Amino acid sequence: MKSLNTALLKIGLDNTDIEIYLAFLHSKDINITYLSNKIGVSRVSFYKSLEKLCSLELLSKNPNQKPLYSLNNPKQINTLLRIKQMEFTSVADQIEDLVENLCNDYVNDDEMPKIKTYLGKNNLTKFIVQSMSNPAINVDIFGGQDFFDLVDFDIWRSWLHKSLDNNKKIRIITDSNNFKLNKLGFINNLTIKKINGNFEHPGCYSFSLNSLIIWDTLDPKVTVINDKNTINIFRNQFNALWNLI
Repeated sequence: MKSLNTALLKIGLDNTDIEIYLAFLHSKDINITYLSNKIGVSRVSFYKSLEKLCSLELLSKNPNQKPLYSLNNPKQINTLLRIKQMEFTSVADQIEDLVENLCNDYVNDDEMPKIKTYLGKNNLTKFIVQSMSNPAINVDIFGGQDFFDLVDFDIWRSWLHKSLDNNKKIRIITDSNNFKLNKLGFINNLTIKKINGNFEHPGCYSFSLNSLIIWDTLDPKVTVINDKNTINIFRNQFNALWNLI
């Protein structure tokens, strides 16, 4: 009997449901009023349990017949157990996939990949658009005209505005001939300093709190470095140059 009660609990019955079902299981002649009083629950709760047992096809309701409720084949318990097992397996698979995705999204400093590369303009555009959804605290950029030719300038413009909408600060060091940035005009929290002439090297870089990004305008290619020591080297270099201009 204990194992039967356990099985009935597993298919979703509560104690009242089980007591009613066992009464039907052990007797073919059930007086509903007597059974309701014996169990000691309200008539509303009692009939809710009866309807639940019928919905699970453990009992049948026979309108205009006596008895109104009758017991179905107890094999239905096995059917319900198999259904519950399949539901559990499905949910377990979904949870497993969810946890795996969470684990893929979560990395600590020790687990974080040190270098990741994006090749081609399409991947560069995707990288920039993805970064819009999670703007860094502050961003510093060292790059000439070629840097802003890597992707459509409207994408850069959107990225800048998205970052600044979130009260971030952006510093840019560029060359004096970088005419595209002149189109931006004055934007609060964006500061641009210019070096005379053109940047001869097509490589440039930017960095935020946790990433150093090397931009190669020849390939084109982006290399993202998540190494604190390397980031600090470039940050110190940028700050020194920023203070000299």
